[in-house]
Amino acid sequence: MRRSLRIGLARAILLLSMPILPGVSGDVSGDELPTGALTANFPADEAQPALGRTLSELADLYIARRIDRTTVERHLGEYQQMLRQAGADALLAVSAPSPLAGTVADLPDGRLALNLYERAITLGDSGALIGVGNLYLRGQFLEGAPEPERAFEAYARAAAQGNLEGKLRVAELQIRGEGTERDIVAGFTALQELTRADDARVLQALAGLCLSGRIAVRSDLALTALERAAAIFGSAEAYLRLGDLYSRGEDVPADYFLAIEHYRRAAAKGSIDATVKIAEMQARGQGTRKDVIGALAELHDLGRSGEARALLALGDHYGTGEVVPIEASLARNYYESAAGKGSTTALLRLGDGYRKGLFGSRNLAKAADSYRKAWEAGNRGAAIALGVLEASAGRKRIAANGTARLRRAANEGVDGAAVALADAMFYGYGTARDPSGALSLLEEARSKGDRQALLALVVAYRDGKQDGKERLVRKAPRKAKALLTASIEMLPVPARNVQQFLFAAATAKTRAFADLNQRLSALSQPERRQIVRDLPKVNSGLFAYVVKARLKELGARIGRIDGRFNRSFIRAVVKYCRATASNRRCNRGARNPEVVEIVSYAF
Repeated sequence: MRRSLRIGLARAILLLSMPILPGVSGDVSGDELPTGALTANFPADEAQPALGRTLSELADLYIARRIDRTTVERHLGEYQQMLRQAGADALLAVSAPSPLAGTVADLPDGRLALNLYERAITLGDSGALIGVGNLYLRGQFLEGAPEPERAFEAYARAAAQGNLEGKLRVAELQIRGEGTERDIVAGFTALQELTRADDARVLQALAGLCLSGRIAVRSDLALTALERAAAIFGSAEAYLRLGDLYSRGEDVPADYFLAIEHYRRAAAKGSIDATVKIAEMQARGQGTRKDVIGALAELHDLGRSGEARALLALGDHYGTGEVVPIEASLARNYYESAAGKGSTTALLRLGDGYRKGLFGSRNLAKAADSYRKAWEAGNRGAAIALGVLEASAGRKRIAANGTARLRRAANEGVDGAAVALADAMFYGYGTARDPSGALSLLEEARSKGDRQALLALVVAYRDGKQDGKERLVRKAPRKAKALLTASIEMLPVPARNVQQFLFAAATAKTRAFADLNQRLSALSQPERRQIVRDLPKVNSGLFAYVVKARLKELGARIGRIDGRFNRSFIRAVVKYCRATASNRRCNRGARNPEVVEIVSYAF
């Protein structure tokens, strides 16, 4: 035993003495990585794996920009000194540092992280192989393009050592055919087996993958995994995510009563996020008695205690007009407070507000600054918002930079990036106009399981695309229908319901409007609202009909319910809009997306 520890001590000192590789700059990663300071507490014969886990955690924190390079180097020096002075037993006390409250300004050095992971692997930590795979899969922080083959090799090594996250990543890449030969059956068989895993964290990651859009949607597997994590392991996070699924109604049919039940269980286990979600649903009267005053009071109490999620929710309430009238200055203040507490979503909301002119006149410079801060803080989706803003800029150099940003995001698999890049190609933002290339890009993304790309293709063929008088994509409803039918398994039930309704709406004549309005009423609230937002481009007459019918139910003086955009209809829409939003916003027209968004809250 002592001999093995002496050998381990020498080996650990040698590893910690290895030179740290020089740094290179790269793009920001937005994936959430472990950020807690974990203290190793293992028997002496597991001392080396303890150090390995700590080094891996150190790399995770560094790549997530929760600690800086100086902190990494200081801790490596401290570990080395402890080993020399106290021997192998010192390995039992090492720990990764506590993360910073915010994010480090400097971009991580991928080779330093890779160096740490490789040392951890040598010390027996299979989890470090996941970090290596993530670095190679995205190509972030490393020189050169992504290397999916090397990523798959690292994940496969971890899986072979029994690492459940490694098995999850192998299954994903098998399904996508990325870094290995495509084998959808084997991949989903592996995911099915992982739903029985005895690890709540892996079960939650499995659910996230099944709903991510990176592979064909499997809501059934996601629910099975989350229900096991909640029921068997009592995971507050699993209860929270179950509540999200049933409240949003995007991946499974909305069930507000079930959502509230899951949120309450999560809140009982100390989840502040769940408490915020309950208050939000209470303000809307979803699954519980509507109590706007009580809900806002709860959010204000949480906000005063510094809870970023509550501050964000308050910003949303005062910024959207769904529950209370819009108060733009209040919304901005709450978003700024939430951003100050580390919320990158709040930074995105600020960017959107400045871009749309919610806070006064449009301010594209402030919008770009907010998006950039969110991106630099690790929010991968912010790369899309910033890229779209830059690509649509008038100056060629900035526009080209924006399109290049979108292309990098698409190559790195950022959700929604392929669709944003295709739009830039359709309209010639920051690149030569290339409608056929845009369609090819969307088709390639669809073939890899990107459901947003599938929907973008369906919309392009069903409705056609034009830029002024120039036709970009000819209407081809049959092609759109065939594409949707062939790929229907990629979509969850709510999305299928929405698309099937929109196809019926696309060719509907006036005599069918009453039946379609009845059909709309039978759908869930999230489905109804999505359809109303899409209808102006699909069938403006049906849009007018269903909005007239709904506003009349709410007491508006609307006259005859038909598909005409007459004065009484426009007056009713403007009046409904002005109850929560500014005159300037509501006077933009009944088909304006921002006005339609307000109107959708009536459904």
